[in-house]
Amino acid sequence: MARDDTNREKVSPLIPLGLGLAAGVAGTAIYMSGREAEQIPAKEEESPLQPPAQIQPSLPPDLRSVVSLLETISTKLEALVGEMRVTGSTVTINSEDLNTIIQAAAREGDTMFPTYQASVLVPAGQSVTVDFNIPKDFVDTKRKPLYISSDYYDPDITVDVIVDYTKKVTPSKLSLTVPLEVDFGSLYVKRQAVTLVINNGSTVDVTVTYRIEAALLHVSLYEDWYRLIVDYAVSRLSEIARLMGGRSL
Repeated sequence: MARDDTNREKVSPLIPLGLGLAAGVAGTAIYMSGREAEQIPAKEEESPLQPPAQIQPSLPPDLRSVVSLLETISTKLEALVGEMRVTGSTVTINSEDLNTIIQAAAREGDTMFPTYQASVLVPAGQSVTVDFNIPKDFVDTKRKPLYISSDYYDPDITVDVIVDYTKKVTPSKLSLTVPLEVDFGSLYVKRQAVTLVINNGSTVDVTVTYRIEAALLHVSLYEDWYRLIVDYAVSRLSEIARLMGGRSL
C-alpha cells in the first residue's frame, strides 16, 4: 500500500554550510516514519571545535623571550620609520644627489661647478706632480669622476692620486695602460687640493691629460646644510642598527 506523503515536511536545499551536519540528521528523521523516529535516540550536540585564534601554544621560556624581543624591535622600528617619514629624513644622502639639488637651486656666490682640464708633459724616466688647488673657503664634494688619459700607454707609467696632500685615494699606484676614471670614494670631501703624481718609467716621453669635475661649496654652506644632512642620516641609521643589536657608526 502506498504511503501518504501529504504531511511530509520538505527540507529546503539552501542550507548554510555550517549547519549541514545538523540539517542532515534532522532531514533523516523527517523522512522516517513516526515509529522509526521514536526508536532513534536523540543525538547529543557536539561541542564545536575551538577556533585556532583561541589556542594558546605553550612555548619554552627561552623561546618566549626571543618572541618578546622580536615584537619589541618590530614595534620600535615601525615607530622609527613613521617618524622618519614625518620628519622627511628619508631624503637621499647620496653625495651626487645632494650636489644636484644644490646645483638646481642656482645659488650665486657660495657654489661653483667648474670643470678643469689640463695636459702635462712627463719625460721618460721622470716624475711630475700636478696640484689642483681648492679655492680658499670652499669645499669640493664631487665624488667622481677624475679622468686621466695619455698619448702613450705603458705599464711602467703610473699615477698616484692624493687628497689634501696626505690622503691616498690609490693605495697602490695605478698603471696607465688604458684611460682611467677615478672615484674618490670616502675621500670625496676635499678641502685643500687634489694631487696627481705621475711617474714615467717607460722610455718614451708622454703627455698626460687629466680632467676633473668639481662641486665647490662655500665652507659655511657645507657645514650648515650639507654636512648636517649626512650626520642626521648616519645618526638615524645607527639607531636602527642599535635596535637590531648592532652598533653606531
